[in-house]
Amino acid sequence: MYFSRYFFLINCVTYIYMGWDKLKAKTGGWRVSVFLLLLLNFAGGFVGGWTGMLTFRHKTSNSPFIRWMWLCTGLWILILGFFYYYK
Repeated sequence: MYFSRYFFLINCVTYIYMGWDKLKAKTGGWRVSVFLLLLLNFAGGFVGGWTGMLTFRHKTSNSPFIRWMWLCTGLWILILGFFYYYK
């Protein structure tokens, strides 16, 4: 139960940060670092990260960022599959 709340929250935060960074990319000002965005994805916010990328069309042409996103996604699929299988 706590994991599902955490998973929901971290994905919402990642989505908001992706939108915030896109807004600041257009208007100028303080930007969210790529490191923080990837850290949020590694922390479990990969669904919010992908949703934010597609919704805001943000970081879609940044190949290294997309590779790291796929790595985060694959890692979390393995982790979730492991816990589902051994539950």
